Amino acid sequence: MKDFRKRFPLTSVLILALATTSCSWSKRKTLFDEEGYPIEEDKQVAAKQQMVPKAQYDQLLEKYDKLLKDTKAPSLAEQYKAKGGKESAEQVQLSMIDDLQGAKGNNVAETVDVFANEVVAQKKQEQTDDVLLQKELNLLKQAEGLMAQNRLDQSLTILKDLEGSRHSQIKVRAKFYLAEMLFAQQEFDLAMQLYEEILRQHAFSGLVIKSLGRLIVCTDKLKLAKKKEKYYSILHDFFGEA
Repeated sequence: MKDFRKRFPLTSVLILALATTSCSWSKRKTLFDEEGYPIEEDKQVAAKQQMVPKAQYDQLLEKYDKLLKDTKAPSLAEQYKAKGGKESAEQVQLSMIDDLQGAKGNNVAETVDVFANEVVAQKKQEQTDDVLLQKELNLLKQAEGLMAQNRLDQSLTILKDLEGSRHSQIKVRAKFYLAEMLFAQQEFDLAMQLYEEILRQHAFSGLVIKSLGRLIVCTDKLKLAKKKEKYYSILHDFFGEA
């Protein structure tokens, strides 16, 4: 036993133990590599897969800069400089792609919102116009009823307001009723002016023929022979009235 210890001193035992540990670690490392755990290599491969081709990157860069100009934001170079160059080129690319996708989604949402708002506003405007038109028609009937009752002052107030209507048919009828009030009071010169306005401004209206007939009477009362002949000729030639 003593001879064995002499042949294998303590130093040799330590060397043998270290060698055994080294071999064991090498085997474990090889085993991990074979089982698919090269962590650093996987990270490098994943980073390469996330990179985009240079042509696509240049195109994205151009769109990104245009987006920044439209929104009056700092350029890509200014942003990268402000970060002190801490982010890698791959990280900048990924960030830029996210921004572009987000901006595209926002633009689509804004377009849909604007279109929907315009449709709603148009419907509200149409409803308002219908309500206003019905209100003015009721006032026109009320004014006509007041005229029949010889309550001319009240009728005059309503008709003067309706004369400024944005609906042409309401406007021309209000003007015609005003002319009729003046004609009934034998204010032929003032009535003639309103009838002439109907001819000039509302030629589309069916009240043109009635206005021409009244103008012939007004010019006759005012002894305006040339005007009377003119209106009579228009009535005869264009409308076949004798």
